[in-house]
Order: sequence, then C-alpha cells, then structure tokens
Amino acid sequence: MAPKMEEEEMFYRLKWVDFMGNRMPIVLQNENGPCPLLAVANILLLRGAISLRSGTSDVSHTELLTLVTNKLLEANDKAQNMGDEYKRNVEHNVADAINLLPKLATGLDVNVRFRNIDDFEFTQECAIFDLLDIQLVHGWLVSPEDEIAAVIGSKSYNELITMVCSSAPTPTANPGSNTAPPSDVTSEELIKETTDSIALDFGDDEQKDQEAELQKALTMSLEGASAEELGSALSGLSEAKVILKTSSQKALLAQGGRPG
Repeated sequence: MAPKMEEEEMFYRLKWVDFMGNRMPIVLQNENGPCPLLAVANILLLRGAISLRSGTSDVSHTELLTLVTNKLLEANDKAQNMGDEYKRNVEHNVADAINLLPKLATGLDVNVRFRNIDDFEFTQECAIFDLLDIQLVHGWLVSPEDEIAAVIGSKSYNELITMVCSSAPTPTANPGSNTAPPSDVTSEELIKETTDSIALDFGDDEQKDQEAELQKALTMSLEGASAEELGSALSGLSEAKVILKTSSQKALLAQGGRPG
C-alpha cells in the first residue's frame, strides 16, 4: 500500500483497463498492505462517480483525497431538501467522514459481528462507506452448525475479547504468586524484575539481545498501563519465556549440548 514519495508528495501508479466498454483507470498499491482509500477510489472510478485525466500514469495522494472528499460533500447537497434533523445528521456524518478520510490510507478500524458478511457495529469509519453508497463486507463467518456459534451469537469482536478477558484468572506479576503487582511500581521496574527472575542464562549473546529487545518493547508498550494490565502482560511474558526456555533446552540436547 505504502505510496512512493516524490518531491514530498505521495503518488500512486495507475493502470488503464477496459471495463464495461470504457477505458478506466485503476489506482495501484506500491506495496502490499491495507489501504481502504484505494479501494474506495477504485470503486468510484469504475462507477464513473469520479474521474482522472485520460492517459495519466499516476495520481497524487492529495488529488485522490480531494476527489473522494468532493464526492462526500455531494451528500450534503442532496440533504438540503430533507428535514432539518436529517440534514443535521448528514452534515455531521459528512464532517466526521472527511476528518477520517486521510486515515483510510493506512487501514480501517471496524468491529465485525460473525453472523453475516455485512454485519458491522456502526462506526464513523463505516459512515464513509454509507455516504458513498459502498457496501462494506467481511469474511469472518462462523458456521451455524459449529458448537461455538451459540456462544458467539450476535456478539461483536470487541465484545468477545471483553468476555474472554473477564473470564480469565486474575493475573499476577510473578508465576505462582497470588499477589497482584503494586500500583506504585512502574512498568519498567516490574518488567525488569519479572524478566530477571526468569532469565534464561544460556550464555547465548544473540538470545540475550533478543531478551533485551523484548523487555524494551514491553516497557514502551506498557508505559502508563494499570496494575491489572501490567500483571496480565507479565503473566503472558512469563509463560512465553518458559516455552522459550523449554524449546532452547530441547535444541541444545539435540545438538549434544547441556542446558543451563
């Protein structure tokens, strides 16, 4: 997805194809990755709702945003003859959609439900597609014949995550301990204490470097986290390191070595 940089402006290449008897442009990704903006632009281009100059070889990120923004603003024009409440609602949704539009260059934050391909929790991001009359679909479906279907029901992804987390045992800072991490301990201190207590100590410099990087990454990601969040993360870290130690021991034994 990532667009190339050219004189501080982002550009996407175009491919011209024959579509429904017309010569139409398709905006291409420069690298793999999520880019809903290109998907939206290509749908509008193929519909003839927006257009680019014939023979053009690329299009700037700014021009794409402008074209889609202008299309969104048309929804405002259509709402002018409607009731005041409807008009205010459309104007609010259009304003939110235009503010969110630049974020579509890197991804889309949606909360799916698993019953139907078009079952989403309505969010501001979804409003962009509604205003442009584009159907948003997903592929995460659960067979109604599967036993888990009754558990999932109409729950969304976020609701299921909350359900799983709430049913998990209360995490602790150290394996086997019944004491939750103190609230006045910083994430950096708690992570260091935990990683030190379960250090692998195999004398492998590369492995020690990886452990240091893991500790650094966790410290950065958990800065400002609550005591419960810290305990949960560190519990997972402890389990991961135990697995890593077991795997390392097996590897050493297979090579005729002696684990520490």
